[in-house]
Amino acid sequence: WQPCGLVDRIVKAGLSFKATGDSVRVPFFDVPGVRYRVAVTDTMLAFFFADSAALAKAIAPLDTLRMTPPTDSLMPWPALPSVIRSGNLLALYFADSERQIERLRLAITAGAPAQVP
Repeated sequence: WQPCGLVDRIVKAGLSFKATGDSVRVPFFDVPGVRYRVAVTDTMLAFFFADSAALAKAIAPLDTLRMTPPTDSLMPWPALPSVIRSGNLLALYFADSERQIERLRLAITAGAPAQVP
């Protein structure tokens, strides 16, 4: 995944989706995250790793529900995230609507992004 492919996929799925222009750094990921606004009130953080193996290695020691180190008492996220993985992409989605979470999950996991020559 690349940021442009993610935006294209989500917009084609009919969701309002736009990068906010800021990045997110957390000490337990080597890559910065990109913050996106989904619809009017939702936020998604996307972390683009070099490949799926690098993503798997990065999240292996984490609490899979909170997506933080098990001993971390200060959660860096605004709420408990909905975790979406696809290839080298880790998306943490913060939304209240189960329907919206499912729509975004399906858009991202519908298959690998198209390769640009």
